[in-house]
Amino acid sequence: MEKDLAIRKAIEQIIGTGAYTEEGLNTEIVAKTIFTSPKLKTELESVVHAAVWIRIEEAFAAAKAGTMVGVESAILYQTGYDAMFDILVLVDATDEKVFENAARSGKLPPEEVTKRLAIQNFGEEWKEDADYVLANDCPLEEFEKRSKMLAALLLITAKTDLPRLPLRIGTVNQGGKKR
Repeated sequence: MEKDLAIRKAIEQIIGTGAYTEEGLNTEIVAKTIFTSPKLKTELESVVHAAVWIRIEEAFAAAKAGTMVGVESAILYQTGYDAMFDILVLVDATDEKVFENAARSGKLPPEEVTKRLAIQNFGEEWKEDADYVLANDCPLEEFEKRSKMLAALLLITAKTDLPRLPLRIGTVNQGGKKR
């Protein structure tokens, strides 16, 4: 979104010239636009997601055996791209914890958090689909400790249990998992 001029031009066509400042992507304007206009959100996602998934596939292809490629996505299940991954980790937090974290960061007012939670449309069934559920119900230091422990476990698993070739076979199936 910052360096690819074709993507930048497409974003400016969707959002307008205010999508970028001299410093780069104007995330505040982009977020306000997509969280208030489902049509523009869909248009932006079609441009950005296509480019992101190409880069993810490149990272998969470049990864050496025994290493991990991690991807963070708030809308992984909604896009159907959960099928691309060998292992899924769902970070679970109560709405109260999400509001607490947003307040601590100072980036989003509560009404903006409410809008985003509604749009992201978290599904409880995703917990059952995830390989691991990492609870974010603790102070940041404890969550970082849990995250590091899980990363170490995943590395061990990647080196011992996963086949040499990726499990990601076939195509991404919107709405259903083909892992």
